[in-house]
Amino acid sequence: MRIAFDYTYGVGAAPGNPRVAVLWDRGQVGIVQVRKLFAPSDLDKLIVVRRPGGGKAPEPIPDEVREAYHIVLHEGDYLPDEEYRALLAEPGVYIAPRFTEGIGMSFLEALAAGKFVVAHKDATMDEAVEDGMNGRLVDMRNLTRIDLPATDPATRLRKAEERHARWKEDESRILDFFAALGDHPPCKSAWTVRSIVRFVPFLFEGLHMRLKVS
Repeated sequence: MRIAFDYTYGVGAAPGNPRVAVLWDRGQVGIVQVRKLFAPSDLDKLIVVRRPGGGKAPEPIPDEVREAYHIVLHEGDYLPDEEYRALLAEPGVYIAPRFTEGIGMSFLEALAAGKFVVAHKDATMDEAVEDGMNGRLVDMRNLTRIDLPATDPATRLRKAEERHARWKEDESRILDFFAALGDHPPCKSAWTVRSIVRFVPFLFEGLHMRLKVS
C-alpha cells in the first residue's frame, strides 16, 4: 500500500485538517507513540490504517483509547487508489510509520500534499522533514508531547516545491556529468544514465538503514 497522492508537487495537494492525524500502523510507530505525542484534546480524530504490507503485527487498541482519540480504524485488504485518496484527504498530520526508511515514499508524498509530517529523527525522514517547518522530527523511543502544526499549508507546499526543484537541478547536473564522459558505452543510452542516477542513492540509503538496524 502507498499514499495515493502523486509525487508531483502541487498535484493532488490536500493539506487537510490540522486537528486530524493519520497513522499507517506497521508495528513500529503505533498507538503507544501517538498517545505520547498527542493528548486526546489535541485531536478531533485519529485515522489508523492497517493493511497488508509487512512489518510487525500492530498491537490491539483498547476501547477506551479508541473513544478518547476518536479513532477511525481501517483494516482489511488494499483500497483502490481513488478510495485511499479520499481517505487521506481529511487529515492534516501524517505520522511516519517506521524508525528508518531506506526507500520510503509515503512520507514524501504526504509532504508533497502539504501535510505536516511527524517522523522519527533518522534516515531518510530527516533529509526531507524540516523540523518546525513542514513537520516535526522526534525521538520515537523517548517521546514528549508536541505542538500541532504552526506553519500554514501554503508555506509547507512552497517548501516542498523548492526541495523538488533542487532535486531536479541536482539530477540534471549528474546527467550532464555522465553525458560529458562521451563515448563511454553505458552513457550512450539516456535511459541507462537515468536509471543509474536514480538507483545509486537508493542503494546507499538501503545500506545505511541495514547498518543502523544490524
